[in-house]
Amino acid sequence: RLQTPAGSNELVAMALSLLDETVARLIHTQGQASIDIKSIASELSVSVRSLNRHFREALSTTPMEYIQQKRLEHAEELLKTSNLSIADIANLSGFQDPQHFARRFRKSFGVSPRQYRITVRAKLFGQLGE
Repeated sequence: RLQTPAGSNELVAMALSLLDETVARLIHTQGQASIDIKSIASELSVSVRSLNRHFREALSTTPMEYIQQKRLEHAEELLKTSNLSIADIANLSGFQDPQHFARRFRKSFGVSPRQYRITVRAKLFGQLGE
């Protein structure tokens, strides 16, 4: 079994750092940054396959799934704190298609983005009124 000179855990930590920077850039550019796992793997001097394998072993997910989850977490925060439309939130979170975003959100959170917003705000405002 091949290990990177830095070791698997360090490789994954470095990959996480690069992925988090990429997601932050994506959010800063309002969803317009592209994410290229190949360039991240290259920067870490490993193949995409090796990066995916190390990542999966350490975190039980792939780099792309990690990025997708970070995008959904950003959307979740926007649903809680903003009055932006669902389409705008999808776009700001890096999803080109609002319907695709809604399907991914529902799969991850168990409810539609709209229902999530209604539920979270009802709980928030219910707590404020007490």
